Amino acid sequence: MKDRKSTSGSYISHQGNPIYWKTQAQTVRADSSAIAEYLALYDTVKAASGLLNFYSDLFNIPRFCTPVYCDSTSAICMVSTLDCHSCKHIMIKYLYTKEYFEKKLFEILKVDAADQLADVFTKPVSTEIFDRIIPQIMS
Repeated sequence: MKDRKSTSGSYISHQGNPIYWKTQAQTVRADSSAIAEYLALYDTVKAASGLLNFYSDLFNIPRFCTPVYCDSTSAICMVSTLDCHSCKHIMIKYLYTKEYFEKKLFEILKVDAADQLADVFTKPVSTEIFDRIIPQIMS
């Protein structure tokens, strides 16, 4: 972590099968872990909305509220509040993500850090956690 940029990870499944996953160093330096988690949330919502629009158009089905799991209480609060004074450098990403949640296209759900499936893509995890999470990803 020479450049002090956080790593974002996303994992998206359809009917229990992985269809998208991504691990990438964030393009900006976040000045808090809450901002870093929010940037990861933005990346996930952006990828999921593209996939959902594709499926909606391909199969001619209406969009529905899709759950997004996040293990950061601070990032979840940033989505639900009306202002984001501490994140002016990510205001466009903030507004983009907030708009999708306000339109009820996504629902953010709190998940314990120990149960966050995307963590196996972004950080070293113990064998115990790996052995517990991989079957959930591959189910």
